[in-house]
Amino acid sequence: MPGDVPARELEYRLKPILDAIAHRDPSVQSKYLGLVEKRFGLKAKDLRKAVARVATAPPKDDDERGEAESTDDAIEGEIYEDTCFYYCVTARGESKVVSSFTINPTMRVVTEDGELILGEAHTDKGTTVPSLRLPLTSFHSKRDLIRQLPSADLQWTGSDNNVQGLLRVLARRPVPRRPGSNMLGDYNKGEHHVWLGPDCAISKDGFLSPSPVIYVPSGASLDKRVSYTPTDDDTFLEIASTVFRYLPQVNTPEVILPILGWFFATPMKASFMKAVGSFPTLFVWGTQGSGKSSLCIDIMWPLFGVRDAEPYSATETEFALLKLLTSTRSVPVFIDEYKPYDMQRQRLNTLHRYLRRLYRGETEERGRPDLKVNTYHLQAPVCVAGETRPTEAALLERILTSNPEKTTLREKSGYREAHRELRSVDLVLFAPRYIQFCLGRDFAADLEVARGVCEALVGDRKVPVRIAENLTAMLLGVHLFEEFAKTCGCELPDELGARRRGCDPRGRARDGPRREERARPLPRNARRDGGTGAPQAPHPLRLRRRPSRRAPRERLRRVPRALQAYRLRGRGRRPQGPASPRHGEQEAGRVRRRGERPRRLRRARRTSPRRPGGSHQDEGRDRRRLPPAR
Repeated sequence: MPGDVPARELEYRLKPILDAIAHRDPSVQSKYLGLVEKRFGLKAKDLRKAVARVATAPPKDDDERGEAESTDDAIEGEIYEDTCFYYCVTARGESKVVSSFTINPTMRVVTEDGELILGEAHTDKGTTVPSLRLPLTSFHSKRDLIRQLPSADLQWTGSDNNVQGLLRVLARRPVPRRPGSNMLGDYNKGEHHVWLGPDCAISKDGFLSPSPVIYVPSGASLDKRVSYTPTDDDTFLEIASTVFRYLPQVNTPEVILPILGWFFATPMKASFMKAVGSFPTLFVWGTQGSGKSSLCIDIMWPLFGVRDAEPYSATETEFALLKLLTSTRSVPVFIDEYKPYDMQRQRLNTLHRYLRRLYRGETEERGRPDLKVNTYHLQAPVCVAGETRPTEAALLERILTSNPEKTTLREKSGYREAHRELRSVDLVLFAPRYIQFCLGRDFAADLEVARGVCEALVGDRKVPVRIAENLTAMLLGVHLFEEFAKTCGCELPDELGARRRGCDPRGRARDGPRREERARPLPRNARRDGGTGAPQAPHPLRLRRRPSRRAPRERLRRVPRALQAYRLRGRGRRPQGPASPRHGEQEAGRVRRRGERPRRLRRARRTSPRRPGGSHQDEGRDRRRLPPAR
C-alpha cells in the first residue's frame, strides 16, 4: 500500500492490517506498529488504541464464536502485554500502561503451602531480573504483588483488578509443573528420592540437571550458608584421604566418636526417624579453650556443606528458632554458647522445649490474621555446644554428650596437628560425594548392623530404651564412616581407636572378666548390703547426708548455753536465779518443737537496762516493768 493514500481511504485500508497485527504474537506487535507509524506518519498511541479495539472486538464471521470470545474477554481488570510492559484499555478506549516490565513464566511449582509461578522479568530498560518467585498469595492485591517484586526496576501502577488480569495472562502460558519443598536435605516422596540444596539436587548418581524437585526458600538463613559444588575424582580422593586419616585423631576416642557418629548419621535422619521414631541431639560441653566450637565450626560443619558460617546463638527468639529448626530435614544445625546461668529463663525454657520436641519430630501450628494456620515441622538435627550440659531429667535421655578437655589439647600436640591438616583442604567438596553414597545405601541393612553392635556393647546391662536408640544412631554414623572409607579405598585406624588393648570385639577381656565386671573403687557415700556385705552404689538422686560430728547431748545443750547469757549478773539487768540443767533442757526442747523464742528470752527483752546517768524516775519505771520476785 503506497504511503500517499488519501485520509478517507486510509482507515478502510488499515483495518485488515491492524486486525492481522492484533492477532500476532505480542513480542512482534511493536515492530509492525513502528513500520506503520513511520510509513503513514501516524502516532504510536493512536495505533495501539486501534489495535486494542480490534483485539477486543468480536469477529463478525461466526456469531456464536464471537459471543463466546466477547464474554471471555470482557472481564474487569483485563490487561494486555507489549514487548516490555503491560497496559490496559480505559472506558474511553485509551490505553494505559500499568507496569515497567513483563514476566516470562518458566515453571509452576507445587509445595505443601501452595503453588508458585517461577520465571524471569524483562524491564523497559532492556535488563532481565532472573529467579522471580510469585506465590498465589501475591496476586491477592496490588500491595501483595509489590512486596514480591525483588528489584527497583520492577514497578506496578495497576489496580487490584489488574493484578488478577496479570494472573490470567500468566496462567495461559503452557509451562511444566514440578513438585517443590521448603526444607533442605533428604526428600523422599513418590518416585523422587533426592537431596535438595539451595540451587541443586543430588541423587545417588550425582547432580541432576534439571532438578525434578525444586527447593523453595522458607525465610530462614540456613540455605544461604549451604553450598554443594561438584568436583573431579582426583581432588575428591585427596580430600577424602586427609579426612579419613586425620579426623579420628582430632581428639581422644571418647570425645571424637560421639561427634563423628552423630554428624555422619545426619544424612540418614529422615530414614532413622521413620524406622526408629527418634533421633538424639548432640551436646558438646567443656571448659573454655577445650576446642568444642572450633571442632564443629571448622571441621564437622564444612564436611556437610556449610562453608565459613557463624554458629547460631542459644538466645535466639522463639520465632527465629522455630524457622531455623523447620528449614531442614538432614543438614545439621549448630547452636553455640549454651550457658544456662547467663540466659533469660524464658529463652532457656524455649530452647529446652524445642529440643525435647525435636527428639520425636513434632509439628507446631501458628495462627494467622486471616484465621488460617501455618504448620511447621520440627525435623532439624541439632548440635549444641557450651560450657555445661542440661540437667533436666526429660532431656538427659534425649541427648548424646561429648566432653572435650582443655588439658588434652595441651598435653598432646598430635591433636592440634590433625586439626591443622584438616583445615588445609576444602572440606566442603567432601559433602556431595558422601550424600550420594548415603542415598545409594540399603538403610535396613545398615541399621541392623548398628543395632547388633549396640547390643554387643550394652551386653547384660539394663539401660533405658532411649539410651539404646541414641547409641544406635551414633553407631550407625560410625558404620557409614567406615563403609565410605572402604568405598574410597582409604584405611582407618583399628576400630577408630575405640577398642581398648586387651579386649575382644564384644568388650570381654582376653585374660580376665569383662570390663564392666572388674573391681571399681566405691564412692565415698556408697552403702553395703546388710545381708551379703556386697557394696552398693547410692542412687544418684538419693545421696545420703554426711552425719554430724557433734554428739546428740552437745546439740541439746547449745540452747541452754544461749539462755544463760540472759541470766548473768551485771550489765544493768536484774539478776535471775541460777537455771538448773533440767530446766534448760526442757526449755530447749520446747523451743525446738514449737519454733518460738525461749520464754526467759522474751521476758528479759521486755526489761530495759538502766541507762548510766539516768534519774530515779527512770529506775522506778524500769523496776515497775520487771516481773515480781519469786
